[in-house]
Amino acid sequence: MKKAWTATEIEFVKSAYAQGKREKVIALKLGRSESSVSKAISRYKIRAKRDYTMLKRQSYVGTGKTPRPIVTKLARLDATFNGNPCNWTSADEVLRYLGENHPHFLIHYRDSKPIYRFHNIEVSLAKVLMETNKIRLSKGDPIFHLDEVTE
Repeated sequence: MKKAWTATEIEFVKSAYAQGKREKVIALKLGRSESSVSKAISRYKIRAKRDYTMLKRQSYVGTGKTPRPIVTKLARLDATFNGNPCNWTSADEVLRYLGENHPHFLIHYRDSKPIYRFHNIEVSLAKVLMETNKIRLSKGDPIFHLDEVTE
């Protein structure tokens, strides 16, 4: 059964959310569900709206297609937290490097999707990146960073 939000509860949510408390913690303190707290944060405009000014339009000159928004990143870090240079690259480059430097790495395809394997064990792209970077570190090379994996 829905329970109306009191002014005291809303002020508590505003204060707790501003302090960085998770919705789950706020919900437990108020005796409400996490979902109701999340909805209240949106309903009472406690959560800041996303800034969509970073979207730009891609034009399709002469094709008759409608433009699609493309998200662009503000900045890409050029160094890691300890000052080492970032080597931003593509997944293709990581896969090529690993294929040349790891004898037990294979790529299979299932329903047109790549499946990565080490020692015949299926792994994620993040694990592939981690294994590649282990090899690069052992050789003294800078590690790879991927847009799809590294944040």
